[in-house]
Formats: sequence, structure tokens, C-alpha cells
Amino acid sequence: MKKELSKREKEIIGLISKGLISDEIAKELGISTRTVDAHRSNAMQKTGANNSAHLIMICIERGKLLMQRCANVRYVPESDIEACKN
Repeated sequence: MKKELSKREKEIIGLISKGLISDEIAKELGISTRTVDAHRSNAMQKTGANNSAHLIMICIERGKLLMQRCANVRYVPESDIEACKN
């Protein structure tokens, strides 16, 4: 990653990876749609992603998202990645 993602950016990436759109994410987090879009834009800028799909792929490739049972996807802090591999 070019810069470290904020906690909120990571949270929004996780919700995007579950297929939620900005309006749904905004309701889930109790923030405005514009704020969701700003966090998404910041995350894309920090990672060098061209769009949301590319953002998710970058995070998967870099080990930020791990697939879990029932096709759930969640954000995993870097410090927990090794523990999840075991």
C-alpha cells in the first residue's frame, strides 16, 4: 500500500467486498453517502486502484481480505494474517 488505510477506509472496503453500494454502507455506518464516497476515493488513491473492483483485488492480493466460510469476507489486520493462515 502506498499509505496506511484508516480504520474507516478498511471498514468500507470490507462492506464494498460484500456487495454493498454507497447508500447501503452509509445506512450501515450511520454516515452520509458523500462520506462513504470520500473514504472509498481516499482508499483508492492510497492503493493506486482505478475503481472499486480493482481496490478489492489489490486488498485480496496483498492479504488484507481473507475469504471465510459461507462466502463472507472481512478485513483482517496485518498482524492477524499469520494467525489466520494456521
